[in-house]
Amino acid sequence: MPVFKAFFKILKVKGAIVLIYVAAFIAFMFGITLQSESAGESMFQTKNLYVAVWDKSRSALSDRIIQMLQGENEVSVLTADDLQKLGTTEKEQLRELNDDVRYGVFDYVLIFPETFEDDDQYSYFSTSDSSAGYIISEQIDTFLKCLKINMAAGMDGDEALEKAAEVSDASQNAEIRMADFSDEGGSTHDSLYYLYRFMCYSVMMAIVIGICTVMTGMKNDDLVRRIHCSALSSQKISLARFSASLLFAVGVMGLFVLIASIYCLGSADMSKNSAYILNLVPVVIMSAAFAYLLSTLTADESIINMITNMVSLAMSFMCGVFIEQNMMQPGVLKAAQFMPFYWYVQGVDLADASVSVTSPAFLQCIGIQLLFAAAFAAAGIVISRSRAAGK
Repeated sequence: MPVFKAFFKILKVKGAIVLIYVAAFIAFMFGITLQSESAGESMFQTKNLYVAVWDKSRSALSDRIIQMLQGENEVSVLTADDLQKLGTTEKEQLRELNDDVRYGVFDYVLIFPETFEDDDQYSYFSTSDSSAGYIISEQIDTFLKCLKINMAAGMDGDEALEKAAEVSDASQNAEIRMADFSDEGGSTHDSLYYLYRFMCYSVMMAIVIGICTVMTGMKNDDLVRRIHCSALSSQKISLARFSASLLFAVGVMGLFVLIASIYCLGSADMSKNSAYILNLVPVVIMSAAFAYLLSTLTADESIINMITNMVSLAMSFMCGVFIEQNMMQPGVLKAAQFMPFYWYVQGVDLADASVSVTSPAFLQCIGIQLLFAAAFAAAGIVISRSRAAGK
């Protein structure tokens, strides 16, 4: 009992730090939830690309392509004065334009040579880490292909240009949305689904960092000597620490669940809330056990934060927390089955599909998560007892 009380006395002292961490991960959970809900509305947009054009051709073809690009992008046609500012020779001018792309002045630099109208060959600069090169080049290539087809069909030059521009514009302005993989006949996921899917990461981080912050305080030399001078056995000390950690973890879970429930109050999916909460319980126990294990290995908070981030982020990316499992490679998912977050996400998907909590599939997800929790807790208790015996 004294060890149990000591945990919460230290928590009271360090409460401000712990609350800051909890608030930060709650904010992260809501931020990524809102982003996921609106992702299908805003992906693959081609607007607001900054394009510079060096037109040596000065032909009707290059003029029509420039007009086409101006419809969706910020296009600057370089004048003789602009080029003179870049350098006195063509080599210097090209080098400066390339640097402008590298430093983000332009997303794309398009160069039409004097022979462009005859051979349709052009050059460009774009960064390798941007999609601008693909987007603009694909738009130009589509236009040129359509132009050749129209010319081969017997259209005159002006008509061929206009028809090619119409096809290119139609291909670029098509509305693109993320496909919905749900079995609900085209309906999208509710906010509650996204909140609970991302909650495992935020809850684990908040619990582990909170518990380890307190456990670090409990390693004060004077407090350690007082505990070991008591009549408590090392087994009871370990049990009291883990019990206090578990109670703190349940409190953190309650806060996350309460905020999520208030946010989604009135939602049709609130009927699934009990299944989501039940699926979250093993994650909370596992997080408390993992925090207890870490606290027995080191008292360095920076190392604890680093390990916690590495483990939770790796599981989140590999197990389908940040990326839906049906969009991941089968090999990655096979490896992810050896991680608790994989089974948590499986449980969230089953709850979202209104599968009964007593179904074998749902109980399997709960059971495997609890096995991970038991493994972490057992490892922590063994290490703690061996270190106490060594002293």
